[in-house]
Amino acid sequence: MYGFEKGVLEGAICTCIGVLMLVVGFGLYFFENSIVGMVDIGSGTVLTTMGVLWWRKGRGGG
Repeated sequence: MYGFEKGVLEGAICTCIGVLMLVVGFGLYFFENSIVGMVDIGSGTVLTTMGVLWWRKGRGGG
């Protein structure tokens, strides 16, 4: 059984939420031309970046 290091699972969850927010944000922005879409794109980008860095740190890569 493979055990997760601290930060790997949290990073993966954070990345998934960030990607989901990016998808929703792009959908709102392009189809609804909504300012909320721009906010979601920004938040999703930050969350995805944080999640990837967190995941890599947990894996011992950075």
